Amino acid sequence: MILIISSKDDVTADLVQDDLKSRCVEFLRFNSEDYPGSVELCFDYSSSHPTGSLSAGDRQIAFSDVRTVWYRKPSGPCISSDVTHEQAKKFAEDESNAALTGLYNALRGAFWVSRPERIRMANDKLLQLAVAREFGHEVPRTLVTNSPESARRFYDVCQGRVVIKPLRAGLIEYPDGSVEVIYTTPLSAGDLAEFDKVAYAPCLLQEYVEKAIELRVTVIGGRMFCVALDTQSSDVHGRLQDGVGAKVDCGCRTETCVLALHVGSPDGRDEAV
Repeated sequence: MILIISSKDDVTADLVQDDLKSRCVEFLRFNSEDYPGSVELCFDYSSSHPTGSLSAGDRQIAFSDVRTVWYRKPSGPCISSDVTHEQAKKFAEDESNAALTGLYNALRGAFWVSRPERIRMANDKLLQLAVAREFGHEVPRTLVTNSPESARRFYDVCQGRVVIKPLRAGLIEYPDGSVEVIYTTPLSAGDLAEFDKVAYAPCLLQEYVEKAIELRVTVIGGRMFCVALDTQSSDVHGRLQDGVGAKVDCGCRTETCVLALHVGSPDGRDEAV
């Protein structure tokens, strides 16, 4: 039994789900928006042999049936609108998350792609930079700071060829449900007047490097897949890349192993000459 933990708008999970159906592979999809509303968890410690079950839709599975967990992009519990008091809603969210942690721990014997705590650790950009450098990748000059003076100095050292990017996902969610995405953005001399705002929160500044193509590498177990994206032309397109060079190949595989991930997706670029 494969347990897919994701959300309703995960198109990638939809495609994999269709493929699993065509192969007659047994699975259950757990969409986080349905929890705790129409998804039920049960941990029974009444006997000497604790049991647990997960119910979603019209199906129920025992924790012991799960052999593989694909942890995709769950968005967190969705508390019923019947709970209107803010403190009560926060309590319900905390309790729901605590039960989810219990579920993940109860399934620790399954094969995970990948454990949520490992994914969170691997999403740390500062750790990514340290590991990439440790295993031989060339890393552009990078500064993370909330010091306006340090930011200005870095901008000057890089002769104005600097981009700014978020340390995390770069999503701002507003109360009305709208979402703003913060992308990697090149800075210009006109932005220098705004550098005092760096003091409000740390930001990641990185030297801009000209590129011929961007590489999207996916490591799955011992296998590697690479797509080259030509983002410099007006017609952005991608192609499968036959290899990435021995140094990059080894570095990507080692990074994924060090971070204890069964799937890793490091990005890179071929520099323009």
